Amino acid sequence: MSYLDELKKLKELFDDGAITPIEYERERSRILANGDGVFGITPSVPDYSTSYSPPPAVPNYNYSPPPTAFNNNWGRTQTQFLDNWRTNAGLTILGIAINLILDRLVFSYDYASYGAAIAIAIIAIVYAIISIVYAAVVYPSLFTSSPKAQSANTISFLNGLFGYIIFGLIWNSNLTKGKKGISHIVFIICVIALNVLSFLAGLLL
Repeated sequence: MSYLDELKKLKELFDDGAITPIEYERERSRILANGDGVFGITPSVPDYSTSYSPPPAVPNYNYSPPPTAFNNNWGRTQTQFLDNWRTNAGLTILGIAINLILDRLVFSYDYASYGAAIAIAIIAIVYAIISIVYAAVVYPSLFTSSPKAQSANTISFLNGLFGYIIFGLIWNSNLTKGKKGISHIVFIICVIALNVLSFLAGLLL
């Protein structure tokens, strides 16, 4: 292979980015030092290193993750909490059982003393208020990027405790589907209506 062929091959490697400018210059000098010049004169070869310009920079397409909460084409809200949601059936049943015990205490006030009846009435009112706050604030937040609770076990228990059998199971199902629905609004209306009717019934009886 003649020195011209070597220079041509070296130039191709340089253009392809296979070698650095320093390596290119070193190899070029070596080839020219051993060139086939006439009377010991090394032929003049264009110096491509001076015209080298680095390849254009690759555009930096910064990846932006999707919003932490968004609705897909099927109406499912996707958040990290909902993606990791797994209903804890055991804790839901425990919450429902405690709810049943509280209901039994409330509906047995006729058989208790006057002081116990007052205490039970206060417990019922506080429980109703907490249930409404849970349905109005905590449950809807679970479908946003900032849920009020991060533990699926805790929410499974609270759904059973405050939502009882019907709404507790509906809320667990909605969380599994990623669809909030309007069950929490219906629940709030039912709790308020039930407590108002109970109060009016107590006045009339």
